[in-house]
Amino acid sequence: MDDIESANCCQETLLCDEPVSTEIRARHPTFPFPVAVLDYVVLFSSQKDRKRIASLSQLTQACYRDFRCSINHFDLADMAEELQPYGGLAFAPRSWCEFVVNFLIETPIGNLRSVDLSVMKEKVIEKLYNCTERMCEQTHPLQPIIPNVFASVTSWVLPQYVDWRDMNALCALAPNLEELIITYRCIDMLNRTSDVLLNVGSISEVIETIGGDPKDFTNLLMFEKETKRLRVDASEFTHFVAFLRHGLKNLKLVIVLCDSNEKREDAVQQHVRH
Repeated sequence: MDDIESANCCQETLLCDEPVSTEIRARHPTFPFPVAVLDYVVLFSSQKDRKRIASLSQLTQACYRDFRCSINHFDLADMAEELQPYGGLAFAPRSWCEFVVNFLIETPIGNLRSVDLSVMKEKVIEKLYNCTERMCEQTHPLQPIIPNVFASVTSWVLPQYVDWRDMNALCALAPNLEELIITYRCIDMLNRTSDVLLNVGSISEVIETIGGDPKDFTNLLMFEKETKRLRVDASEFTHFVAFLRHGLKNLKLVIVLCDSNEKREDAVQQHVRH
């Protein structure tokens, strides 16, 4: 058994101290709630209350474990109350990051598909990356799988503030990312703080600078040609997407959020698809 398999076994042990048979649900007539109701109670409870519920019996442990195994989307807004003692949605100190990572590593690795950090008012992605690095250096029963917490994520909604250190950390945390949702304000700020993007005049120059293969950017090149023909300047978006794909090789879709927080699928999105 390799390290990851061992860690997953340990992960299951942490979620449920005793082996739980799937037959427990059918043969537990004394529990006061129908299992379907209990599932909803677990779903809509706070994480603190879920832990308390899980400690009541093998049945509640099984319900909690099923809940953890079903998670494929993580929205920071759902943890607003639990995060208040650590900084809420405005600050992300070390304790904040450790709380979030410890919450996520209880979800079986490979299940998490999307992350939404849009409610966060501070830069946080680099801090989450640094937190996973620290936890890997410490003695932790789930140490082998900590680096893979976000490995299966394919969609990510960025927080309200990011810099290039956050974007580099995102490339390391979620190398399989296919969809990125970002505000126009963040794109503008990132463009203004990149020496490459400040000094290029075309997508071809961006591709050459990052050492990319033009064949991998066919859609963006065609889009740039068409926008120039129409005398429309979309370079701030297309150059940013081309540059970003240097680190996110699987990126297929970029959705831009207006400053009003209303989602709009920008024209760029149609030309980033493959």
